[in-house]
Amino acid sequence: MHRSSPRPAARPAGRWRARAALTVVALVGLVAACSAPADAPGAEGPTPPDATPTTDGAGPDRECPSGAASTRTVAYRDPVPAGVDPDLVSLDLTLPERSDPCAPVPVLVYVHGGAFALGDKANGVADKERLARQEGWAFASVNHRLSPNPPSSEPDRVRHPTHVEDVAAAVAWLADEGPALGVDGDRIVLMGHSAGAFLVTLAGVDLTYLHDAGVSEAQVPCVVSLDTRYDPRTEAADGGLAEVMYRNAFGDDPAAWDAVSPLRLVRPKQGTPDMFLVTRGTAARRAATEDFADALRDARVPVEVLDARPLDHEGVNAAVGAPGDTVVTPPLVAFLRRCVATDVPRPKG
Repeated sequence: MHRSSPRPAARPAGRWRARAALTVVALVGLVAACSAPADAPGAEGPTPPDATPTTDGAGPDRECPSGAASTRTVAYRDPVPAGVDPDLVSLDLTLPERSDPCAPVPVLVYVHGGAFALGDKANGVADKERLARQEGWAFASVNHRLSPNPPSSEPDRVRHPTHVEDVAAAVAWLADEGPALGVDGDRIVLMGHSAGAFLVTLAGVDLTYLHDAGVSEAQVPCVVSLDTRYDPRTEAADGGLAEVMYRNAFGDDPAAWDAVSPLRLVRPKQGTPDMFLVTRGTAARRAATEDFADALRDARVPVEVLDARPLDHEGVNAAVGAPGDTVVTPPLVAFLRRCVATDVPRPKG
């Protein structure tokens, strides 16, 4: 099992505490789209699944879930940690309509953005969920515990590794409990936007989090990263919003940032999933994505990079599954189909 370097404890930073209050408005603006009205099916309450068991084609000793489409909200941490809003450790799972209810389907797992401090699993997922259903896949949108907003330097705040450990716990729930619902626990695809993209990428390049949750890298064949950055130390070097975000979510020690940097964690022969990286924006931002892609290539990890210009940061996320989208959805779907195909060998260098 791969183990990452020890995660250094954070050190207090008085200068950042004074500056944090001045950056709250800008931080909120950075992720304003995450507070948009929920548009996911079931946003006003989960739709109970059709729980009628069937044994059609399953043999006398096996029950299958209904072949009808269904949506449910489940707590992936049981028991819920003391003092934690149960919604923050839950996921919304939608199953597609299936002609053969005993045939397990892949699951596309989405983690929202929001600077590790905002966002919700119900925001901006309707098109993604519909895309998954059309492809015959399950779709799971995951919440995780959030760092404080406004930012804080309190030592007991929610910060790393809580976010990524919650994501790994959600994956573990799908791997363990999903098969009883018709989900293939060996074909789990991770996808995230912005901060969520950082988290799923981190889980893919440092398998400690999945392993500690009881998930094998073989169960997560690929990761989709929708417009994030891959090296906190570099991004925070100039100060501003990026530094505030990383200090709030990961602590004050730049060595701790290096310990969660996907760019610095890539290694050959550790089972890293295939990667699909969507980028856009400035030349520097696109170059940073290419640097990460080059590190993956050097480690012989299959990777595809999509330049999604002229879309902006939120536009990249909104494009996934959107009717008429020709920029992100077609190449993404082609990648995902290859990823979840059961007859495609996946040699790793």
